[in-house]
Amino acid sequence: QENRDKISERGKQYCQNLPSMIYEIHNTITKQIYVGQTSVYKRRWNSHKSKLRKGTHPNPQLQKAWDKWGEDAFCFDVVEELPCDFNKEQLLEKEAALMLEHISNGVKLYNEDIPK
Repeated sequence: QENRDKISERGKQYCQNLPSMIYEIHNTITKQIYVGQTSVYKRRWNSHKSKLRKGTHPNPQLQKAWDKWGEDAFCFDVVEELPCDFNKEQLLEKEAALMLEHISNGVKLYNEDIPK
């Protein structure tokens, strides 16, 4: 148990030092985009892919497109890397701003929670 606690603590410390980011998942066929943000930089794309492969992704539009077009039709791009001390509110503001920018440029998004 003591060893598990040490490993868990090391994992938490590692994640605390990772940069935050604003990212996009692009459907290279339809050009539709999913915009996201995370404070767990390197794990986020793997988390999305795992859920999409299992058919359990929380975004039904993205899941449907993944099922139709396949994994090879999607790519993950980091739009902006941010300091690890960026708080959740700041990340959400940056994410919303990028979504609004895309909408104003006529880009179709997979996101269901598009800011008004």
